[in-house]
Amino acid sequence: MSSTLTQRAQQLSLKDTKDILSKATTIQELLPPVTRGDVDVKVAQSEMERSFCYGIRNTIFVKEQHFPYEWDVDGRDENAIHLLAHDCRTGRPMGTVRLLLDDDRVVTIQRVSVLKEFRSLGVGRKLMQFCVDHMKSIRVAKAVMGAQTHATRFYESLGFQVQEGCEEYNMFETIPHIDMEQVFVY
Repeated sequence: MSSTLTQRAQQLSLKDTKDILSKATTIQELLPPVTRGDVDVKVAQSEMERSFCYGIRNTIFVKEQHFPYEWDVDGRDENAIHLLAHDCRTGRPMGTVRLLLDDDRVVTIQRVSVLKEFRSLGVGRKLMQFCVDHMKSIRVAKAVMGAQTHATRFYESLGFQVQEGCEEYNMFETIPHIDMEQVFVY
């Protein structure tokens, strides 16, 4: 239990604690609110951290956006780098990105996703900035991605550009996408 939760629990009587627990519908409601400064990003190393990444993706793409499960579970996860954003105070998973590196030092960025309750807290920006910094640290030549069109300006603010000659397309006839890229010069 985090120190914040421990302090809160010590201040409450047993009756108050039971009342709070009985009204909560999810564990998230029992945890302290997250602020912009509480977000940390790391490379998912353990099986548990990777499982968090898969769970976030399933929530966003399969449940929220109705993409086919088979699209998300495409057999490429084992050879990918997974980034995990989490609340640095409680460890709560918040978002993820998958990176696929090919032989020509080109990274394909995929599955950028932030859980709904953590949107508008800068989680996506922290994830993507960590992603760009990580790619630079391993001297990637170029990054490419199929971005949802509503997020184009966000990705442009991080140095990505719409690929020349690319036209908007729909994935599974639901969400418009456009191909973007960022070239790294060393």
